[in-house]
Amino acid sequence: MQTSTTSHPRRTRGEHALRMLSLPLALITAATAAGSAFIAEKTSSALLPAIVAGIGAVIIATLTAYSARRLTGLGAVASALDDIAKGQRDHDTLRLSDSLGPRALAFNSLLSELNSQSRAQIITRAADAHSRPARADSELASAIDALWVGLLIVDSAGRVRYANGAAAIMLSSVREKLQNTEIASVLQDQAVLSAILSSAKGTTRVKTAVESTSTAAEGTEGVLRYSVRAVGTRDQSFAVVVIDDVTQQRVAERSRSSFVAQATHELRTPLTNMRLCLDELLESETLEDAQKAKFLNIVSQESRRLERMVGDMLSISEIEAGTLKLRVDDVRLNQLFEELTRDHTLQAQDKNVRLAFKLPPKLPVIQGDRDKLVLCISNLIANAIKYTPAGGEVTVAVRSGQGPIAVDITDTGIGISPEEQELVFERFYRSKDQRVEKITGTGLGLALARQVARLHGGDITLTSQLNKGSTFTLIIPESAPSSSSSNSKAA
Repeated sequence: MQTSTTSHPRRTRGEHALRMLSLPLALITAATAAGSAFIAEKTSSALLPAIVAGIGAVIIATLTAYSARRLTGLGAVASALDDIAKGQRDHDTLRLSDSLGPRALAFNSLLSELNSQSRAQIITRAADAHSRPARADSELASAIDALWVGLLIVDSAGRVRYANGAAAIMLSSVREKLQNTEIASVLQDQAVLSAILSSAKGTTRVKTAVESTSTAAEGTEGVLRYSVRAVGTRDQSFAVVVIDDVTQQRVAERSRSSFVAQATHELRTPLTNMRLCLDELLESETLEDAQKAKFLNIVSQESRRLERMVGDMLSISEIEAGTLKLRVDDVRLNQLFEELTRDHTLQAQDKNVRLAFKLPPKLPVIQGDRDKLVLCISNLIANAIKYTPAGGEVTVAVRSGQGPIAVDITDTGIGISPEEQELVFERFYRSKDQRVEKITGTGLGLALARQVARLHGGDITLTSQLNKGSTFTLIIPESAPSSSSSNSKAA
């Protein structure tokens, strides 16, 4: 069903009100006429016009006053709404007089409620605008405090204005104690202090970096690197100090330098022996066959020694690059241990150490990388001979049966302290025992041996007592894992 869309001229609120008043006026006029007829019957004709006129005047005056009051209130409300539509927002100006009636009172009540809501919105916006920078500052402070490097801000008077958590830890202090503390009471290194204070006072504008050795409460030493830069204006200057813990970097650098020195010495020794033997063979015409055979054996042994050393270095490089892989094939353990016996017998004789192999009558054929297994076991035997004093003994015992193969390399050497029994498997690590300092070595053999064992799915364990000797036990499964799985395990 459709509604009519005929449009009519829009009436004003006054016209609408007058139209509504026309009905009561008509009724009153009709009532007045009826009253006049009634009175005419009861009174004389001479008094009739005056009475009717008086009654009508009173009624019309009362109705006019009432209507005027109602129309005035409606008009005031309409006028106030028109002002609001034009953009007027001053609530005090829009407020109507209470004498204009209930509609004016209702309008004022709505106006007061709107005013309260507007004030609440203004307060909310102001609070949000005020808290926004505070939240940003809090987030920035949390981010700086989460940094792994230390951060200090030092003013021109040499007082710490800010310190994050990492700086407090590195300086063996508490952040709350560092605030407003003189930097001179925290740092003892004069070079670091001089760099910070000169930057804080603005006398040095370039970035300065100073390293300092510190000692922790537990007695361990560390190396801290202070990077200092001046910031600020002519009126006020500060020094921003970034503290890095570079202990591990410096330890690695020293280890590598020591490795290069040791490797150079290790390479020089077999090369020198080989050159002397070859010179003797080439220059001497009176050498007997036994002497010639001895020199040739030395050359052969030293060449194998060089091959193992170069293999160690290449394998360590592969481990660091994550490219060390196994070439799995059949490994005949009988042949492998025969080769190891030939390789290390001369070394043991030169050291005056008794070398014994205790092998079962029959050794199985296993799956693995033969070259790397030779490298692994050879390093263990060479280490045992190296750290066993003259007159001592090294025993290589193989246990096979159901399950993995076990190889025990036992020596009567200087032994390893409990604190260092895991450290000796780290690359470039050298024992702090003074007796070890006199023995050349690269610090790679045991690290490489354990890595090869784990690539095969096995491991190396150690039991040792100082001044009594050590036993390294190599465990090798009969079947090595594939190259891909072994690499993921080693990583």
